[in-house]
Amino acid sequence: MVTTKNTQTSKGERMYFGTFLDIEGYWIDTVHFPPSARAFPFTGPGCYRLIGKVEEEFDFLYIDIEYSYRLTTRNTDNEEDLIEGDATAVG
Repeated sequence: MVTTKNTQTSKGERMYFGTFLDIEGYWIDTVHFPPSARAFPFTGPGCYRLIGKVEEEFDFLYIDIEYSYRLTTRNTDNEEDLIEGDATAVG
């Protein structure tokens, strides 16, 4: 995750825009509409698994997120340190 922007719909529902880098260094833009924003909120910085549909609007590509959660990461400086992702979001 690079950054996220929290915003509201015209009905006052929370949604997000996200910017991520993939494993090869490519930029990924995401839209988290209210149903997925409610079900899978961001839980802090880290690597996220993102599942959704690639959409194009005004020559702009983005992923319409259906499911996401923060992945568990390891601190390679100390293998005993395990930083847990949000296990409650795993479906």
